[in-house]
Amino acid sequence: MYTYYYHSGDADEIQAILRDGFIDITKQIDGLLKRGVYIADAPGELDSDYPLDQLLEITLPPEIDLRKWRLVFVIPEKPCRWQEWIVPADLLNKQARVRLLTNQEWEGLWANILQPRRAGELMRAFDSLVADGYLEIARDSEGQPIYRNGDPAYIWSEKGIV
Repeated sequence: MYTYYYHSGDADEIQAILRDGFIDITKQIDGLLKRGVYIADAPGELDSDYPLDQLLEITLPPEIDLRKWRLVFVIPEKPCRWQEWIVPADLLNKQARVRLLTNQEWEGLWANILQPRRAGELMRAFDSLVADGYLEIARDSEGQPIYRNGDPAYIWSEKGIV
């Protein structure tokens, strides 16, 4: 199973990559100089401030292990919803298949990636409300749990009512 990554840039940069291959950049991250090509496992969304940006889909074989190039940012108030790497251009030029996506493909891909992540975030928030005692299982007049479509129904607990 192949692994997909993404790299965006302005039209000139993307066309140069398609023509000549990736080139390493040097970037200072967390006080360290990192050299390579920035890629992520999600495309991000189109940014109206950068209307000429384009997106490359990078496909790598499963035996390529990128762990040693992974970037780890820890900003508690702004958690990242995807993983990022700075990978040597040589590796990408030798091992990757690269495809330019249309803006329509980019938007669709972002929507498909974002939807399950949002659902996961909502489930974690819901589970937290239950664990913290703000929601409880709804019960009938005999104290038996109420189910809808096979799943327990929940109501606000006394703690959850403000």
